[in-house]
Amino acid sequence: MNKMLKHIFFLVAVSIVILLPACNSNEVKPIAKKAPVDPNELLTITSAEVTSTFDAAARQTIQFRTVAEENNVGNFYFYASHNVNSVNSGIRNVIFSVHGLSALDGAVQSEYNSMNSAVNSSSAGSSTMVIAPHFFHEGTGAEIDWDNAVWRAGGKASSPSGAPLSSSQIIDYFLTELLLENSNFPDLTNVIIAGHSAGGQFVQRYASISETEGQFPDYTFTYLAANASHYAYPNSLRWNGSDTYLPIDCDTYDDYPYGLSALTEDSRYAFISLIGLENIRVQFINRKVYYVLGELDVNGATSGCESENQQGGSGDSRYQRGQYMLQYMNNQYPTNEHEILSVPGVGHSADGIYNSPEHVQLLNQLLQ
Repeated sequence: MNKMLKHIFFLVAVSIVILLPACNSNEVKPIAKKAPVDPNELLTITSAEVTSTFDAAARQTIQFRTVAEENNVGNFYFYASHNVNSVNSGIRNVIFSVHGLSALDGAVQSEYNSMNSAVNSSSAGSSTMVIAPHFFHEGTGAEIDWDNAVWRAGGKASSPSGAPLSSSQIIDYFLTELLLENSNFPDLTNVIIAGHSAGGQFVQRYASISETEGQFPDYTFTYLAANASHYAYPNSLRWNGSDTYLPIDCDTYDDYPYGLSALTEDSRYAFISLIGLENIRVQFINRKVYYVLGELDVNGATSGCESENQQGGSGDSRYQRGQYMLQYMNNQYPTNEHEILSVPGVGHSADGIYNSPEHVQLLNQLLQ
C-alpha cells in the first residue's frame, strides 16, 4: 500500500512539473501593458474637424474627438487667414499667434488682426498663414475650457469633464494633423509659435514641453515669447543680475509653471512629467526662442514670491524678468539658442510689439 501511494505521489509531482512553464531566472519577461487608469493622463485625440464655413475675418470652429468619446468633446475656436480645409500651395510659413489673458472674443480677434498686419508689412506676407487659437477660461459650457487660465502653461482643460485635453496637446495636434502632415499645405516648411503676455507664457512653456519639433526635423521652428510675466526655469537656481542664487524665502518658487518641480502633485500638469525632466531641459535649451520685450513694460506684472524671484527677489517689471531669463540661460546653459528682441518705446501692448519696426524686421529674417 505504501509503495502504491509513493508511486501515485511521484506521478502527480511529475505531472505538475510537466504542466508548469519553463522558468529561466535570467529571462526578462515582458510586462503586460495595463489599460490607462491614471486620471492625470490625457485622452488621445483621434480626429478633428473644422465645422465652420471659412471666413478670414470670423472665428472658426473645430471639433475634437477622443478615444473615450465617440461624439464631439467640445468646441475649440480659432481665427485663420487661410482655409485649412483647402489646398494652399505657396504657403511656406505658419504663425500661431496666442492671445493674452483676456479670452473675450474681441481681444483675441484684435491680437490676431495685429499679427496679420505685421505679417502683411513683412517681405513674406503672401506666403504666410496666421492662426490665432482661442483658449477659454470663462466659457459657456460648449467650449473646451481651462479654469484659472492654466492653458498658459500647457495645462489640462477642466471642461468638458470627460475630455481632459491640454492646450499644448491641441496645438500639437493642430500642427501635425491639420498642417504638417496635411496635403493641403505642400510647401509649408516654417513654423513660428508667438504669443503676447499670457500668450508669451504659453509659448515659453510650449517650447519646453512640446515634442512636435523633434518629430519634424525638416521643418524650422521658432518661438516668440513677448512680454511674459514669468517663465518656467529649467533648474532650481535663479538670477539676481550678476550671479545665480537659491531662493530661501519662497517654498513654491520652483513649482511648475515657475520651474519644473512638483509637476506630479498638480493634476492639471502631471502629464508633463511623463516627458521626463531632462528631456524638457534639453528641448528648451536647444529650441530657437526669442524673448520679445517692450522696454516700457516695467510695471503691472504678476506679483508674488514666485515671480519676484525671477528678477532677483523683488520688483515688478516684465522687461527685467525677460532680461534676467536670458542672462540666467547664458550663465547656466551657454550653448542655448535663445535671444532677446528689445522693442523701444513700447509697453505692455501686443499691437505695439507686433507692428514695431523691430518685430517686423525679425519677421523678415524668420519668414521664408
